[in-house]
Amino acid sequence: LILLECLSQFTVHPTWFMNSPSSQPEKQSKFQELFSNHYCKRENMEQKKNKLSIADMKKNLSRIIMLIIYLLINHGLVIYVIYYRTIKVKLNVPIVFARICGMLLNFNCTFIIVLMLKQTIRIIRSNKFLRKGIPVDDHIDFHKVVGRIIVVLSILHTIAHVVNVGAYNNHSWVAYLFTTEPNIGWVGGFASLSGLLLCIILSVIVVCSMRWIRRGGHFQVFYWSHLLYLPFYILLIIHATNFWKWIVGPLFIFLLEKFYSIVTRCSSRNGRTYIHSVTIEQSNVISLNIHRPKHFK
Repeated sequence: LILLECLSQFTVHPTWFMNSPSSQPEKQSKFQELFSNHYCKRENMEQKKNKLSIADMKKNLSRIIMLIIYLLINHGLVIYVIYYRTIKVKLNVPIVFARICGMLLNFNCTFIIVLMLKQTIRIIRSNKFLRKGIPVDDHIDFHKVVGRIIVVLSILHTIAHVVNVGAYNNHSWVAYLFTTEPNIGWVGGFASLSGLLLCIILSVIVVCSMRWIRRGGHFQVFYWSHLLYLPFYILLIIHATNFWKWIVGPLFIFLLEKFYSIVTRCSSRNGRTYIHSVTIEQSNVISLNIHRPKHFK
């Protein structure tokens, strides 16, 4: 009781515990301060990166889905060729590898045309629902990526056939590449020669598509070299036995779009536009004098 009475009369200031030496935090060394600051900054940066990555994924969801679909199609074709050519037909390794690259070239050489169907892309862009689901504004960038993939696949396809000739074929490389003697292909044994011509045309298109040519004042070289796609696809139909089955649909739409474009430009309602003159004004302003068609609104 006496002890309780004494404790009741004893008063303690509220800040006594805060000012107590034992309750005060220990002073950190310079190394500890540096480490803690670095750790906090690193943690904050990682949080920002996570936030940015999630935000970027939401923003680019349609692009990611399109890329996943593209990769799945390519992987599915690879699995199909491996199963069919290895297990059922039982071909040698170089031929199987060449057929894998050939199948992927069938798809990618078709898909690269789909990416440049301008009127179809315009229709997709005009539809609000389709525009959100399909990244149509990236079709040129995707076209460039697929073009690079076609180049790589063409090189691998050619190397595989050359290895097959050296290891498993009775014909010489000269006869295989420059004659129709091996009788390979579905049009008069023209597969080897058409493949060689395809490599030459593809090389010209690739070189003339380089950035230093397009941006170096030689855009006409890039434009006219790209018109080599006409003989390229004709030779590709002759070269590959089943390519026509892949290209018939997109090629039909492509030709329809070309016909529509010609009719639209030459019609009396729309007509053809062209630049009369170009004048460089002050403050880096370029003035263009463009011809307006008669009934253009």
